[in-house]
Amino acid sequence: MKKMILIERSKFALLVRSHMKASNMLLVLQHVCRERRISLSMTQEEVCQLIRLDPDFVEKYKRRGKLCPVEDQDGKQYYNVLDFINLKDMQESKRIFYQTMEQAVPDTAITIDRE
Repeated sequence: MKKMILIERSKFALLVRSHMKASNMLLVLQHVCRERRISLSMTQEEVCQLIRLDPDFVEKYKRRGKLCPVEDQDGKQYYNVLDFINLKDMQESKRIFYQTMEQAVPDTAITIDRE
């Protein structure tokens, strides 16, 4: 049985607006970085602090070879920010799934065929 989440129209509209705003900001930033040949890379510590990613969680995926650093001439390791964003998304998707399951209601809606 499917589960549904009911949400007020105004709250849904706010979610959509926030999503669109974030998507547009991302597109602009990606374009600027591409045009100016700016690499989207940071140290592990910087990214973990910025997006609140658990360093132990990151280490687990580093050991699996899922995160590949690039070293500069001083030996400092930098990572592609998008790899960390995907890792954060994977971590958050599980949490969001279980949180929304608690609020979900069974699909008991009646479908009316209109002719």
